Amino acid sequence: MNIKDGWFVSSMEMTRQYIKEKTGKKVAQIPILLDSPNKRYYITDSGDVFFCKEIANKCFIIPKHHDKRKLSEKFVRLSIGAKKEIHVTVAQCVYNAFKAHKWLDLRPKYKNGNNDDYTLSNLYIPNEKNVIIDISVMNSCTSLYKSSFKRICIYLSFSYGLSMQDSEDIVQDAFVFVTCNRSKSDILATWVWYCKKRAVDYINHIKKFFELNFDIYCQNNEFEFPIFGLLKVKKDRDIMAMRYNGYSNEEIAKSLNISKGNVEARISRSIALIRNILKRDIAYYEKRRSI
Repeated sequence: MNIKDGWFVSSMEMTRQYIKEKTGKKVAQIPILLDSPNKRYYITDSGDVFFCKEIANKCFIIPKHHDKRKLSEKFVRLSIGAKKEIHVTVAQCVYNAFKAHKWLDLRPKYKNGNNDDYTLSNLYIPNEKNVIIDISVMNSCTSLYKSSFKRICIYLSFSYGLSMQDSEDIVQDAFVFVTCNRSKSDILATWVWYCKKRAVDYINHIKKFFELNFDIYCQNNEFEFPIFGLLKVKKDRDIMAMRYNGYSNEEIAKSLNISKGNVEARISRSIALIRNILKRDIAYYEKRRSI
């Protein structure tokens, strides 16, 4: 019996077979936790999604429409509780239903680059074995995360001259990586070590960004103020000027009679400040030039 865009069947147990016969496709249940055992989501191997709900001793099947943004993957909205909805890719639903058989909160990649091809052989998650996390391990890490997160963020911020926002991003990413790839016995030590590594990588990245944009900035006489004038502390201005003129951190430290670590920290803080202002200033310059 058709009801607008849906169908009634006699029981929840019949929904999967009904969808299979209706579509002529393979069908699997999407393994996502819902707020009621009387609700289920099914998906075909071609990406068609159906919501099933028991109503008055029967089960109503409703097809779910895809959303697609320009130049993006197809998404589907899944209602998982009262006024609670998630927006996930169709590929993620196909992969979890047919291959993982559990919900992985990660988007699979496409081997052939076609994000409309949901063939299982085309979908993959890098390092999949490391992505499936033992829930008991995660539970045992909860107290560690709560007790250590803020301290590690503060440590990175002061030691490497990072903003608290950047430090928090690094610490969160490192925690997820470590809990996926390490045993319970050494999580804290590995977490701190990996945070340091990520902080150094991040600093090297913004140094490259700074060097590129600094050269662009210095070659344009239309900019309205010298870049080192942005730095309020004279020693910071001196350090950045020496660095731009080719001095190594060791040479700067000896010349100013300060430690190499102090030089590196000041450079990191200065780059972070200049980088933020450069973004605004270059954007303003480009906008003014286009008028």
